[in-house]
Amino acid sequence: MLKMGETGAIACSKEFPFEDVHEYVRAYSLHKRKWFKMRHDTVSNIVYAERAKPPPWEKPIAIEEEEEL
Repeated sequence: MLKMGETGAIACSKEFPFEDVHEYVRAYSLHKRKWFKMRHDTVSNIVYAERAKPPPWEKPIAIEEEEEL
């Protein structure tokens, strides 16, 4: 229940390795439409998740068809 700009810490262990925690946070963010910036401190084996704004969803640039010569 992090608000914008707040950071939470998740301790990784043998039971919950970094890869599983990372996948869970990504799945949660897609399901709840809440976005997080994550970083992993390998020394202490902690994942820091900061609540962030959604990424910019820009429309793709239209690709023009090549003209026939």
